[in-house]
Amino acid sequence: MLHNVCKSTKPRLTGNDIPDDIWRHIALHIASEEPLHKFYRLISVNRTFFNVILDAKYGEVRWVRLSEKFMRGLQRLQNPIISSHVRRLYIRAWFIEYLLKREALIKPPPPYKACRLFTCCVGQRARKRLDSAKPRKNSTSSEPLPHLSSEEIIRLLINAVQGMKNVTELHFEWRDLPLNKDTRIFLTSTRKAFSSCLRKLVLQAQISKFKELLARADYENLDELDFHFDYSPTWRRKSADGQEAKEGTAEEDPDAGDLIQTVLPFISHWKARLRSLVITSFSSLDLSEFLSGLPSMPTLRHFGVNISLNKSHLSDPSGLINILTTHSSSLLHVSIKPGLPANCEQYNKVHVQRQMKCDWAAIHDLLLSSPQCLVGLESLEIPSICPRATLPLVRRSCDTLMRLALTGYYLSEEEVTEVINVFSHRAFELQRLHLEVKLLVTSLFHLLATRLPNLYSLVLVYEQHIPLDSPPAACTSCHARLEAIRHRDIRRALPPSKHRRALVEHARVPRRAHDHGPRLGAGAEHTDVEGVSEGCDVWSAGEVSVCADRAGLVRQVGHLR
Repeated sequence: MLHNVCKSTKPRLTGNDIPDDIWRHIALHIASEEPLHKFYRLISVNRTFFNVILDAKYGEVRWVRLSEKFMRGLQRLQNPIISSHVRRLYIRAWFIEYLLKREALIKPPPPYKACRLFTCCVGQRARKRLDSAKPRKNSTSSEPLPHLSSEEIIRLLINAVQGMKNVTELHFEWRDLPLNKDTRIFLTSTRKAFSSCLRKLVLQAQISKFKELLARADYENLDELDFHFDYSPTWRRKSADGQEAKEGTAEEDPDAGDLIQTVLPFISHWKARLRSLVITSFSSLDLSEFLSGLPSMPTLRHFGVNISLNKSHLSDPSGLINILTTHSSSLLHVSIKPGLPANCEQYNKVHVQRQMKCDWAAIHDLLLSSPQCLVGLESLEIPSICPRATLPLVRRSCDTLMRLALTGYYLSEEEVTEVINVFSHRAFELQRLHLEVKLLVTSLFHLLATRLPNLYSLVLVYEQHIPLDSPPAACTSCHARLEAIRHRDIRRALPPSKHRRALVEHARVPRRAHDHGPRLGAGAEHTDVEGVSEGCDVWSAGEVSVCADRAGLVRQVGHLR
């Protein structure tokens, strides 16, 4: 009897007895299966659901434009509990400048207009009373926000930033933000709030503004830097004989002095822990001295440059080669993207492409003569002259590469085969591929699907295509379905099935009809589709991005069921 009583009094397992890790996996599984608005309703289940939902809702905050949505989010971020869940913060500072200009335009009315202003205020109050008497739908969401001055909004921004104690990634775009008392306080509070938790710093500004952005910045755990040098008007000093002096040196160009005296010491300060360094430049400055002065970074894993490679922007490429050689034992990811040359709008497309190819050829020869460069990489993105010249560089990492991107040269189907043959001994290891092809045909997809069966992401930029043979009715139906496909974030809801087919259809649509889509190069449209394979089920689940050429036509790729 006593034994039965003990059995009956055994305590039941409750939700509090389940560890938080299991609850977190449950919450993440529900978030991946259910729409977000339904998932948000579970915020009161327990503490784990509460934290996961706040992470999903406020994990990424973008301050890019002044709107009611921005103001409502800013008011919620005044709560330290909510602001502590922010992990990534994007700031485009032009909207702060807009606040300051809007404040300057608001002037007090003249005395002789006081009576008219009083009449207008009375009329507005009367209209508000009439509107409040009418039934409204979603009155809480449509209620207008009170007008706040620029000082009050900046004060709210500072208060929200001070509560963001767990931000690991900061993207700051300066634009035309003026430096005054309020903006300096905002920049200072941002540096102090993120000093202990920030891991990745992305700054986009003119070189002269980096001195203020990097001043007294003490980030304890910073290991990723991404600097964008915006275009600034060319500064030239005339010599005694009236001729324009050569630009690009620290003695003659203030930007060159700021680059060497501000940006370079900041990178050198974090050289022992930097894992990623990316330099993008739209400035007219010569970056040779800057690249040559970069220190040795023993833990560097990712290095990328997106700069113009001509003589006026990179007069001495030995600094770039030296970085790749010095860090060859630690680098795993290398990306070299040649920017457009100066005054490219004055020339046609053929001339610009020829000039960019000549600029890259000089650096390509230096890479070939340096056998330590580009060895043992996991991802590589470089321009291509032709397969015969470029593949020797790719073969240096053919045993380790998982991502490959070759740009700047349109490959034939035979040349694509040459690229694939480099990975014939480990066809299942290559996961992401980016190529530019002359002709997009069905046989090309069949080649890629059979030779690279484990490919997860495929990006193709092409000049021409051969449309698939199909009756007119089918073409009309395909075109209607393609019109309904969004240009980004198309994800398959159901698991892959071997009976589900993907059809590739290319519609000649004027570019004007799809200006909302993201662009590549000088006017290419881009579509991300998951699990696309033409006539075969070799690819299980992946992304295929097919980009139009730059001739003015848009091609689309869609997943049709």
